[in-house]
Parts: sequence; structure tokens; C-alpha cells
Amino acid sequence: MISCTEFIPAYSELFKFIDRKSGRQAVYDYWDFLFQPEKSPLNGYLEKYGLRGCWEYWNVIYTEEACDGTQLFNEKEGWYLSCMHSCPSKGRFNKLGYLKPFDEYCKHCNGYDWSLNKYGFVHIMDYRGEEKACCRELIYDPKVFKGNPQEVVDKMYACEMSGCTAETTGCPFDSADALKLTTSPKNLKYLHREFHVSMDRGSNYVLENYGMDGLREYLAQFVAAFHVPLIADIKNRGLKAVEDYLNWLYKTEEASDALAMISADDLLKVTVRYCPAVRYMKDRGYTPFESYEYCTSMVYEALAEQTGLGFEMKSYDHDTGAAEFCFYKNEMCR
Repeated sequence: MISCTEFIPAYSELFKFIDRKSGRQAVYDYWDFLFQPEKSPLNGYLEKYGLRGCWEYWNVIYTEEACDGTQLFNEKEGWYLSCMHSCPSKGRFNKLGYLKPFDEYCKHCNGYDWSLNKYGFVHIMDYRGEEKACCRELIYDPKVFKGNPQEVVDKMYACEMSGCTAETTGCPFDSADALKLTTSPKNLKYLHREFHVSMDRGSNYVLENYGMDGLREYLAQFVAAFHVPLIADIKNRGLKAVEDYLNWLYKTEEASDALAMISADDLLKVTVRYCPAVRYMKDRGYTPFESYEYCTSMVYEALAEQTGLGFEMKSYDHDTGAAEFCFYKNEMCR
């Protein structure tokens, strides 16, 4: 399983993979595919709430992704805006240091246009300052909004550059008619489980367009690019590092009860009673593709290959994600 907390690097590496295989237009085509209204959760919020759906939807996103940002919604004036002071996605790469994102990574957010335009709303993204993981967003209903969109965006940018933070009060757009939410990673947990759905769709997209060898190549690329510290740790501490990583992984997913391991000097046997990602997807009424298994088996195969270990997937249940597999140091341990 690729944790939802590991999805952003996997997402970026997917863009790089498609770009390398098929060119830049193919990446844009993938974004168009991914953000079609029938695939985007935002669409359901817009259908139910209208423009207020932006406020309802991004409230969830800002909370589950532990965003450092400010949102305002003014239904009377027909606008929603957000200032992302430090994007948890782009900022992740800045914190990692060793992994560079896809060079147009931020622009995938333009894909929300598909759902917003469907309901007649205008969407403006301002990526100035993206190297510092900050950006601004304005969504408005042209039938209601009377202001100048560019002036609003420029004012947001000027405020941001003057040192606005999630703790700043006196936002120039705040008023008695506006709803406001400020969030900070200081008091929120980063655990956006909807990323599991995105990972599933991405892996299936690769399988359908590039085949099994392409999926193996993509997931091995992700492992080599993202798991640099883990690979070094395994080379240094062996199977104990794998054991510690898996314990961290399932604890992070709030599913420690799903994991059981038996370890020896040359063998680590792993039993996964259920996959928290599969359980989340099933609970929300979404059925993972058959390809989702490979987000475990191919990832761990690549990890084993990078570190001189062996890996064997002994069983996998597509309905629950329950699995049995082992890492080993030599063939005798299998």
C-alpha cells in the first residue's frame, strides 16, 4: 500500500512518467481525464450547494491536508477565495529536499475548471510564488460578482507578499457577509484518505495505457525517487528497517490493528488483515480496480530490488486488501 501521506510524490512521479513516455500533451490529457466532473468529488458539492459547494468542499480539503491557509466565501457577492500560505503538496517537496516535483506540478489544479465551468462559475488560479509553495484562488459567479477579478487576485498577492500568514487577522476581504476559515498544520493531522482513490485511478490509467510493464516501470520509478531515505536505512539496518517502516505506515493510516509481523534475522513475514485504503474506498462506495494490488506488490518488489532483498507476495484479497507477503535475505528463507 502507498499511504495517502505518500501520494503527492507518487502523483508527481506519475506526471513525470507520462511526460517521459508520451510527451507534455499526454500529461495535460491525463489531467483532463482525471478532473472530468463524473470523477471529481467537487462536482457533487457544486451540484448540491451551488457556489457554496466550493466552501464546503475545500473546508474538507484544508482540514484533512492540514493546510496553512485562509478561505473566505461571500454568497451575497458571489465569490469564494483561498490563499494557500504554504501548500501541503508543493511544500512537501521543499521539505523533502532531495525530490524535485514535476516542473508544472501546480498546474494540475487548473483541472477543477471542468466542474466549475459546468455550473457557470469562473476559476482563476494565481501561481505567483509557487516556488515558496504559496498560491491564490478566486472562484466567482459572473451573474452575481460585480468586482474586477484581476484586481482581487492582485490584492490577494500583495497581501501574501507582505507577510500574511494563517494567524494573521484583519484580512482585507473579510466582512460581516463573509464566512472565513483559517487552518494551520500546527493543530491538524495530515490524512486525506481521498488520495487513495486518486492513487487507484492513476495506477489503473498507467496499466490501461502502458501495460503491466509500464505500471511496473512507473512504480519502480516512484520507489527510486521517493524512498531514498528508506532504501538507505534498509541497506544499513536490513529487515528491521522494513519492519519499522511498515509499523509507521499502518500507524499513520490509523490501522495498526491491520498489521501483524513475524521477524527473524533473515526473514520478515507480514500479514495484512485488511487494507485501510481498500476499506476507505469501499466504505465510500468506490470499488478499486484490479490494478490496485500492484501498488503493494510492485512497490515492495522494487524496494527489495533496490536493497538486495527478496520479496514474495503469497496472497492478496481484492475485496479487502488482506494480504500475506514476506521480505527475505536469501532463497532458503522463503
